[in-house]
Amino acid sequence: MNPKISVLMSVYNGQAYLKEAIDSILNQTFTDFEFVIINDASTDRSKEIIKTYDDIRIVLINNKDNIGLTKSLNKGINIAEGKYIARMDADDISNLSRLEKQYNFLEGNPEYSIVGSNIQLIDKNGNNLEIAKYPEDYEEIMGYIFFANPMVHSSVMFKTEDAENIGGYNINHKKAQDYGFWFKFIEQGLKLYNIQEPLVKYRVHNESISIKNSEDQDKTAQRILIEAFSSILGIKIGKKESNYIRHASNLNPVQGYMLYNFICNANIAFRRKFPDLKLSQDIFAHHSINLLKDERYRSLFRKNIIDKYAKPN
Repeated sequence: MNPKISVLMSVYNGQAYLKEAIDSILNQTFTDFEFVIINDASTDRSKEIIKTYDDIRIVLINNKDNIGLTKSLNKGINIAEGKYIARMDADDISNLSRLEKQYNFLEGNPEYSIVGSNIQLIDKNGNNLEIAKYPEDYEEIMGYIFFANPMVHSSVMFKTEDAENIGGYNINHKKAQDYGFWFKFIEQGLKLYNIQEPLVKYRVHNESISIKNSEDQDKTAQRILIEAFSSILGIKIGKKESNYIRHASNLNPVQGYMLYNFICNANIAFRRKFPDLKLSQDIFAHHSINLLKDERYRSLFRKNIIDKYAKPN
């Protein structure tokens, strides 16, 4: 019989923290899983570390060439035999009850396709930093996602069938591929959720992908926003507008006015697209007004959007 869960991890030169990551999965309270590890042509001792484990649940795939995280994850989705896929990164640590709690959530709430969690940030030595919290249910996530990434990649578990049906990760997103992945689910009307408990210890260190490639991550995230506003809300925007959203605090007065106009149009489009998601509309408006640093535009936004749509028809 197929395992209930396929844990999917891609590793490239991750020897420093790899053993901790693997141990945190193999020692889970939930045991009916396979552990698909894609070694993306590592040149360090990653392969040797993986091969020291004598556990039949490990499925080791060695890429002949380094193909990158996005293609490696799509390869893993095609290989996975579980009903659900749980993502894992080679420098993070999963709490030992993580798989059990996320499996039980998806089994008990079939309307959801993805479940993530809050995270415990740790430093390079494993010392606890702060806990990072993320929006909880579908409506909160929908009101948040057009402004920032609402889920942590290494914390999620998702339905394998749904991931296959949407075509996996977008191969054009070599960075920030998770952000684009969530939007693909949303485009198909599939729902996301975050358990409000830190089920993953997320390591912050100078060699992490998010830090080493922060500039590329930001550029890709802007491209993803452009695509999402167009495909989901029907608003065509360019790099300029997406940059205003991500760097609103640094705008001059002219740029601030342009952001105000765009934000108004975006809120109207969001309400038309999702007329039944009242909480999402409110959250979307809340994040919108927080981008407007000039009180004149904040006042106009309240009058033309918040107050207008708060009135009964």
